[in-house]
Amino acid sequence: MFLAHRVSSQPHDLEAHVRRIQYHLDTADSAALFGALADLFIALGSRGYPLRLRLLERAAPLLPAAELALLFEHVDSGLGADTALPDCHHSRLTRPPCGLPLPLATADEKAVIVADPLFEAREQIERGALEEARQTLRAALAANPERAELADELSLLERYLTVGPTS
Repeated sequence: MFLAHRVSSQPHDLEAHVRRIQYHLDTADSAALFGALADLFIALGSRGYPLRLRLLERAAPLLPAAELALLFEHVDSGLGADTALPDCHHSRLTRPPCGLPLPLATADEKAVIVADPLFEAREQIERGALEEARQTLRAALAANPERAELADELSLLERYLTVGPTS
């Protein structure tokens, strides 16, 4: 695939990474999606937390629980090219070994990962349920005042609701 080749030859081309991830989201190819996300995590290093988090939240329903847990474990720090992955056949930037077993995450663990209030609010925003998203963010911020990303998202949403879209 062209985008995979582009990522191989130009690993810092973020547009190619995002397009590749979107393609695998659209085709619901979970193995290729995991490889594409791993490549993005490697390319960004410790930078790009908001982008990694956003794409990982969108990919969460398609990824196996163990792979999802591994990526969430590294969402802050990124991955190194030598990080052992359970399946790196679709990754262009990892170095062997790959195919290492991961501990299986339980359904409860996956539910905790996917039930992040920021992810839930963003899903509500995408559906157009803006007031519902506002309430979700307010409740989450009250319970987790240390999460700056919740405050940032709420601030953006409230500004949008007050001012409307800007060009």
